[in-house]
Amino acid sequence: MNPVIRKAGTKDIPAIQTVAETSWTQTYETLIPSEVQRKFLDMAYSSAALSDKLASDVFLVAEYEGEPAAFANLHQSGQENELAAIYVHPSCYWMGLGTALMEKVKEEAGNKETIVVYLEVGNDRAERFYRKMGFREISVFTETLFGHTLQTMKMEYYPYHSLQP
Repeated sequence: MNPVIRKAGTKDIPAIQTVAETSWTQTYETLIPSEVQRKFLDMAYSSAALSDKLASDVFLVAEYEGEPAAFANLHQSGQENELAAIYVHPSCYWMGLGTALMEKVKEEAGNKETIVVYLEVGNDRAERFYRKMGFREISVFTETLFGHTLQTMKMEYYPYHSLQP
């Protein structure tokens, strides 16, 4: 299957919200309390917040059967590329949508640019995915999300690992 990967538009906002909520609920069920998840989703995936991201970031969707079933949000600031989000609807896991999105993200970032991503320690599926995609762990640190303490891992992708010191 070769998924359709395209730039997201405002018409995709409801589908992006559904993918985000469904993915978050399943992924963070044992890592982040549901009330903290709700606060984060309400803040980060409101229609207004998504409209801003669509206007300023590289925001891609992957379609399954003609509907958005996964998305990626690449925030570019100066020379830094941060993969702010990549989520696949749980009903579409193992269909290659995440891999296809990541390849497009790498293309959008440029072949000489580093991409950083932050994930919660304990999100084993994501960690395996990023390692498979060529990311490596840089650090682990503590942060707080709406009063809930998290252990967050920073990972980095550099297209030319052999050139790193």
